[in-house]
Amino acid sequence: ENFWCAAELMEIANPVINDAVDILAKVRQMVTAGCTVRLEIARKKCESQGTDGLYESLGGAEGTKLFVDKLYECLRADERIKHYFTGSKMDAVKESQGQFLAVTFGAPIQYSGRPLDRIHSVMSITDFEFDAFLSCVGDGLRGVGADATNVDECVVLLETFRREVL
Repeated sequence: ENFWCAAELMEIANPVINDAVDILAKVRQMVTAGCTVRLEIARKKCESQGTDGLYESLGGAEGTKLFVDKLYECLRADERIKHYFTGSKMDAVKESQGQFLAVTFGAPIQYSGRPLDRIHSVMSITDFEFDAFLSCVGDGLRGVGADATNVDECVVLLETFRREVL
């Protein structure tokens, strides 16, 4: 379903989508297993070692700011979710979200924003949109040079907030 929606947003012709779905059906289990294993390794590492070092490995305050800038470039360009990232207060939202992400990744500061469930309660965000956000997180992290291990750890950490956002 997510693939179909994304392909339609990109205005890919239905015969091409059908061919791609046939191919994906043949390799889906291998792809899913690989992703599941990577994310499980990242989850276990975060549980056993915490996030100490993750924030610093992302470049501390400066690296996190660069990541948030890259993330917002992606969010504002993503047809699936860009409507959530417009408006006159977006600079304040970006700053608050940057602080939240820094704290989540292990920054030695306190998050001073509102609780996630209150922020998102009126937005009706779907799993598909949350997945799109996580995809942008991965793209943003890779865009500032984060390695695959750090990308996985960050995505795993943010995945733990899915229920509060939805």
